[in-house]
Amino acid sequence: MPVAILLKWLPTSPPNAVTFWRDCADVYRHDAYCKEHDLSAQARLAFHQANSGPVMDQLRDWMSQRLDQKQVEPNSGLGKAIRCMLNHWEALTLFLRQPGAPLDNNFCERALKLAILHRKNSMFFQDSTRSPGRRLVHESDPLLPA
Repeated sequence: MPVAILLKWLPTSPPNAVTFWRDCADVYRHDAYCKEHDLSAQARLAFHQANSGPVMDQLRDWMSQRLDQKQVEPNSGLGKAIRCMLNHWEALTLFLRQPGAPLDNNFCERALKLAILHRKNSMFFQDSTRSPGRRLVHESDPLLPA
């Protein structure tokens, strides 16, 4: 995930990177406004197109300039993160074209984390018969809501 790479880079970021973080915060602030005012998917799309669209265009231009003007080493962590974001720009800006598209996939990542944690917790289980506490990955968790 490019944003995760950029978050690791934040503590050592140069002062001009404030532009990136300010633009990202503006987009999330716009989305919070939509949720706060309970806008429909169509109204949210129109709001993001009017308010977040120019911010995202500005962000893309900023990232492209960093690479084009050789202000960022292409093989550095930041350079790789910028290239990754530019390569996935269509998917990252889907919320500007499709009603109801989320800004990020945090919900999906949290769901996947449960399966990964279960796999890691079961990794060294060596009993040949399953104990009551051990479930297969495809079995539902009785403690989670259905």
